[in-house]
Amino acid sequence: GCVNPRHLRWASQKENSSDQIRHGTTTRGAKGANARLTPEQVEAALFMAETETHADIAAWLRVGRSTITALVSGLTWV
Repeated sequence: GCVNPRHLRWASQKENSSDQIRHGTTTRGAKGANARLTPEQVEAALFMAETETHADIAAWLRVGRSTITALVSGLTWV
């Protein structure tokens, strides 16, 4: 990482997280070390969520129901 003092500033956790998203350095979504789904699977899951239960989608993708619930609610893969 860059340690140039001109590139550093004091910020809250929320501000740091927002900066990561804005600069594309976040590890959310497919970049996450524990990512289980591809972007294509996420797109399919979000489409299916309009008509299928989270449990059915989770079984199809072989992930936990809570993973689909977090995905649909926007807690992950933002």
